Amino acid sequence: MEAIDPDLDTFLIVTDGDGTVLETDDDGGPGTDSRLQMQVPEDGSYTIYATSYSDDETGEYELSLTAPREAGEDGGSNSGSQADLTYGDSVVGSIVESSPQEPVFGKLAVPYTFAGTAGDSVEIGMTSDVFDTFLVLTDGNGQEVQSDDDGGSGVNSQIQQTLPETRTYTIWATSFSDDSTGQFTLTLDRF
Repeated sequence: MEAIDPDLDTFLIVTDGDGTVLETDDDGGPGTDSRLQMQVPEDGSYTIYATSYSDDETGEYELSLTAPREAGEDGGSNSGSQADLTYGDSVVGSIVESSPQEPVFGKLAVPYTFAGTAGDSVEIGMTSDVFDTFLVLTDGNGQEVQSDDDGGSGVNSQIQQTLPETRTYTIWATSFSDDSTGQFTLTLDRF
C-alpha cells in the first residue's frame, strides 16, 4: 500500500472469512508505506483493509496485490526454488538461509529463468528495503553475462543488456554481502 498523499501513514490488515485478523503491517514498505507478504493458510475468502495508522487520518493511496510466482512440485514459495519469468513481470521474493548459491560469486540467491531471444534488450531491476541488492545474469551454462551492484537508485541493482543469443537465461537475485537475507522485488522487462 503506497500513500499518494505524503502525510498519510498507511496501515494494512488482512482477515480471513470469519473476520479473524491474520496479518497487519504499518511501515513494511518505504517510509511510512505498508507492505506485507503472507502465505494464506487455506483456500477461501480473505479481506484486505487499507487504512491509516491514526484513527482520524485521511488521504489518497494506491493498493496492489500480487502473488509471487511459485516453482517446484511442492508449491513452495520463490524463497529458494527456481521460477520462470516473462517480460513485464514483477515478483516479490526472499533470500533465506537455505537459498542456493549463485555460480559466479557464491552468494545466497534466488534464481529466476526466462527465455531470451538474440538481440532482445532487457532491463532487470532489483530493490530491497533491508539489504544492498546484487544481480547476476548467467547463460544456460552458468557463465556470467553481466552482474550489477548499484546500477539502480541508491544501493539497488539494475542490469541493461542486449542478449547475445537465443536461449534460457538465469537471473540470480542476491545481495552485495554474502550472507544477507530478506525480502526483495525483482522486475524483468524490455527497453
